[in-house]
Amino acid sequence: MQRIDRTRSTRKPVARILFGWMAAIAALLLAMLPRINGADAAEKTIRLGVPPHGWPPYIIVHQDRISGIAVDIVRDIGTRRGFVINIHHYPEKRAHKMVEQGKIDAWPDAKEWSATPERFLWTDPIVESEDRLIYRKNTPVVFNRIEDLFGKTIGTHLGYYYPRLERHFENGNIVRADTHGEPAMLKMLFLGRTDAAVINKLVALWVIKSDRQMQGADFTFSEQIVDRAGYRIMFTRRHDWAPFINDFNTDLKAMKQDGRIDQMLSRYRP
Repeated sequence: MQRIDRTRSTRKPVARILFGWMAAIAALLLAMLPRINGADAAEKTIRLGVPPHGWPPYIIVHQDRISGIAVDIVRDIGTRRGFVINIHHYPEKRAHKMVEQGKIDAWPDAKEWSATPERFLWTDPIVESEDRLIYRKNTPVVFNRIEDLFGKTIGTHLGYYYPRLERHFENGNIVRADTHGEPAMLKMLFLGRTDAAVINKLVALWVIKSDRQMQGADFTFSEQIVDRAGYRIMFTRRHDWAPFINDFNTDLKAMKQDGRIDQMLSRYRP
């Protein structure tokens, strides 16, 4: 915000009137200028929203420390481009509204998971999010087509929608076993309470790496992908983030080519 110095004065009434008109015109012109929030050269701040409990390894919240694949990449590119990254916790539905309204600048997500992707600006995918079938190696599940899962009990995440499987869950061809998160899904599978689970591969690898009991489990992933989405950073349309997104995509491509992305991902795999 530009401040007008009101400590200066003059004893001439005409000068005071002239100064007042000039100040009013200047204020009007400033008000007419477009407000460019985080992309403003004077501010250079990206307000990144993340869910309170994260989504490891994409977003890891540990006390006051926030890391993870998405956060690491935004920090790496944003910092090198001269931006300060401020991270705030919000529930997902609230965060989507805040990004749309321009109250925060960005949120990690996928176009495929958004009901209104056209309302946001999107980076290129930072990584592919792949849902695969995971099962115990000693009790394998053949999965070449959806019909192979008929009669099986499949672990799923409560509240998640699985486009390829939903119809078969509803008609009972496949039994859906909901839990409150990926660790619980793998726990049920480990204990033999489900035949398999549909899970994000990177998330499953992170849980296995972080849980000593899971490290001893002999899990196998299906070759078939159940679902896939490009995990990106979505930005508000309320401010001009297009130039930064172009720079982000350029840097992201270079990071993929020179192996830096693979180095980041290796920190979150077993």
